[in-house]
Amino acid sequence: MSLESYKKTIEAQKERERAFNHKTNLNSEERQPNKEPKSIYAEDIPHKKRRRHLIPFILIVALFVASAIKNPSENEGKELVKGVIVEKVNNKLRSEMTNEDNNGFKQFGAFLGMTFASNIIDYVCEIQVNDYIVFSTFDCTTNIDGERKTIVSGVIFFGKLIPLKTDISKEAFETD
Repeated sequence: MSLESYKKTIEAQKERERAFNHKTNLNSEERQPNKEPKSIYAEDIPHKKRRRHLIPFILIVALFVASAIKNPSENEGKELVKGVIVEKVNNKLRSEMTNEDNNGFKQFGAFLGMTFASNIIDYVCEIQVNDYIVFSTFDCTTNIDGERKTIVSGVIFFGKLIPLKTDISKEAFETD
């Protein structure tokens, strides 16, 4: 390479640097002494800044993985919904059984109801569970007087039942 071609190459390189600095608004007046211009390459980003963006991503992925692991299968979801309904019915019947104002027949009926609550729920309710990877949805319905009523419907997330809708009044399940 001759001296002339070397000088031309150096001049062309300086011209490209000026054009780049002009595009990135880093003119020589704006530069501070003893400081290099900011690089646009990812390798020059400090590790802390990269980690700052990586940590929320890892947490979100971990949340999805944990919820997928804790998500019950379709049969487990049906048993979970049935268990919650049986618990509510048993609480109501227990309050009827311990109520002193009721006669012996009502208390005995409440006792029989508590004994057979699980079997009655199986016979009366239709439980449908849609199992997805991260969560499940459920719908528990019954047919009353030829009309479909929703006992409870909602979402199962992290193995917890979250009821969202019901057609039954709250007073029917509340204890005194």
